[in-house]
Amino acid sequence: MSKQAFNDFNLIQQDPEISNLLTDILNDYGDKTAFGLSKITHQAGSPWSLTGRGVINPTLIAETFIRGAEQ
Repeated sequence: MSKQAFNDFNLIQQDPEISNLLTDILNDYGDKTAFGLSKITHQAGSPWSLTGRGVINPTLIAETFIRGAEQ
């Protein structure tokens, strides 16, 4: 492991909010394949399906995940 990766790991471990978020993501999506993740993110109406191969506006991504958290 590089020194930078080790330092990043330590910073994450020291921040419970980030650590918990990453644990939740791992628990929710850790068993998915690349194809399975792509299928989830490219559903009709998603930022990825709307923009094709273009650049996706970060605000569009944030709004999508905020809506998902509200459901």
